[in-house]
Amino acid sequence: MINSSSVEHMLFLTVSDWWMAMDRPEQIFWIIAVVFTVLMLIQFILSLTGVDFDGDADGHTPSLDHDHDFSVFSVRSIIAFFAFLGWTGVLMLGAGISLWLALLLGLLMGGIAMFLVAYLIFWFSKLGQEDNISAQEALFQSGDVYLLIPASRSGKGRVTVKTRTTLREWDAVTDGPAIPTGAKVLVTDVLEENTLLVSTAE
Repeated sequence: MINSSSVEHMLFLTVSDWWMAMDRPEQIFWIIAVVFTVLMLIQFILSLTGVDFDGDADGHTPSLDHDHDFSVFSVRSIIAFFAFLGWTGVLMLGAGISLWLALLLGLLMGGIAMFLVAYLIFWFSKLGQEDNISAQEALFQSGDVYLLIPASRSGKGRVTVKTRTTLREWDAVTDGPAIPTGAKVLVTDVLEENTLLVSTAE
């Protein structure tokens, strides 16, 4: 009867034989692939729990409160580069491709993965910036009435105001007479619940 320790011993010998059957370059590709794939999984799990980390390679951490320039070199993109480099090398050498061609293809796939991850970080950062635009940034800006604004704060209408480089819609009220759709307005104050107080633009 085969006990559990015997199975574990046989499994260890099988893995050991598989590892020793590979040449040094293939072992290096496997180490790179596994290590950086584990790092990618750890990052993914941390991001799901709300504990996220990332930044530029120089140590700068992007903030959604400021403009985030496109940067290829970040923690996420570098991890993606080595993960794809490793797995491409593993697959190419396993298919009988020469080492130098496997390395070249690995660098190419790693570079593509690095760029795509960097672009996704940049894109999500821009979305975050747009979502975090404060109503205070619309103060003293001109805009257009999207939905009629009732007179004397008797109800809310809607206005479109350009803040930063984004055209946003806001709830709006006025102290004067009703302002029809399409009229030009000026934002004079920001009230509770991000409601804009507007008046007809002169």
